[in-house]
Amino acid sequence: MILPLLLLLAAGLNLACEDEPATEVSQIVFPETNVKYGAHVQPLFDRACAFTGCHGPDTYLEHEYSLESYQSLTSPRGLHDIVIPGDPENSMLIWSVEGIQGYEGNRRMPLNLPTLNDNQIRGLRRWIAEGARNN
Repeated sequence: MILPLLLLLAAGLNLACEDEPATEVSQIVFPETNVKYGAHVQPLFDRACAFTGCHGPDTYLEHEYSLESYQSLTSPRGLHDIVIPGDPENSMLIWSVEGIQGYEGNRRMPLNLPTLNDNQIRGLRRWIAEGARNN
C-alpha cells in the first residue's frame, strides 16, 4: 500500500519539475518588448548577481543596495541611482553590466563570472527604458 503511494508521489514531483524556470543564466531570454521584472529581470539577478558575496542581502550595508528585490534595486541612492526609470544611459546597472569606461574601474559585472549575453543586456536596457516597472 505504501509503495504505490510513494511511486505516485515521486511521479507527481517529477512532473512538477518540468515547468520550472530556467536555472542557468544563459537560459534566461528577454523579449523584444514588454520586459517584466518578475519574469525576466529578477530571475536573471537571482542567478547572476543577487547572492551572498555579490549583490545579495549581505551586501546592502556596504553598497547601499542589493539586487534581491525590486525595492532595494530602485531605492534612491543619492549621487547615482542603480536604475533611473526611462533612462538606461544614466543607470548604474547598465554601466555595470556593460563595463562602461571609467565606472568601477571598468569592471564588468557580474565580476569573476561569465558576462551577461547581448539579449540580456538589451533586455535590461529595454526594461529601464519601458519605465523599470515592478511588473
